[in-house]
Amino acid sequence: MRELGGLGSVGGFQGEYRLADATPLGSWRFGLFAGLEPEFYEGGFAEDVRKGGVYAALDGARGRRHVLGWVTIQNSDLTERSVVVFNNYLPLARTFNMYQGLEYDTQGPGDLGDSDLSYFFINLRYARSRSSTCREPTTAADRSTPARSPATSSTAGRSLPRRSRACSSSPAACG
Repeated sequence: MRELGGLGSVGGFQGEYRLADATPLGSWRFGLFAGLEPEFYEGGFAEDVRKGGVYAALDGARGRRHVLGWVTIQNSDLTERSVVVFNNYLPLARTFNMYQGLEYDTQGPGDLGDSDLSYFFINLRYARSRSSTCREPTTAADRSTPARSPATSSTAGRSLPRRSRACSSSPAACG
């Protein structure tokens, strides 16, 4: 669940409803999810650990996003976490953007202690000019493993596909 930050993995279901018409603020989405905690190394699911929650998200121009959600993690009858999550991404200008994440425990971990701010993060990024950042074009092939390995291709006499490296030859090509 990328909307809710450090929730961890959930093996279950997620439903989301997006309003048909955008408002002057942006597009609204509302979602809920529930499931079990996967066991990656052993396979299957953690015994008696359940996760669930709800969220509202507002998506705006140039990638702007605001998310408010609530997450609960139950282990048998014990509430491991009950957290309100508030995340923001603000592209304030072409050269400046900000990401902020906040988690507020509505009760202490493991039903012990009081509610408290448990996490706050802010990241500010400034680039002197748009052309000072050079990025390589990304395609689906750049992020996946080819069906045949280079060794298989060369022994079968097939040439390997060329990948574009627009930024490596000329920074001006990055635009």
